[in-house]
Amino acid sequence: MTADDLTRMIDDEIAGKPDGPYSHGVQLSRCIVPPTRIKIIERTVDAGRVRSHVRDAWLVLEEDRNNRDGYKIVFDEKSGLFGLASSGFPSDPYPVLCGLYGGFLCTLECM
Repeated sequence: MTADDLTRMIDDEIAGKPDGPYSHGVQLSRCIVPPTRIKIIERTVDAGRVRSHVRDAWLVLEEDRNNRDGYKIVFDEKSGLFGLASSGFPSDPYPVLCGLYGGFLCTLECM
């Protein structure tokens, strides 16, 4: 998948939909970013032990583009699903995956 493919996928899903505001005051025209590959942390708890795994994802929306803060919508190419990521522990070098939810607008509603 390329950045252009992902842009077309999102554009097709939001065609004819209002610009916002959506949850957290998100305006699509202000918060959607050109798809960029980033690293995210997938954190799970297994038998009482915290496990963290770094993986690649596409960043497609940032709640606060100026401060690079707040929720981020990411696309997981392996599953074909959009999900939310946010800051984790202060020592985390990458955003932490909150979960994968489905389509772009479904994920936006989960914010």
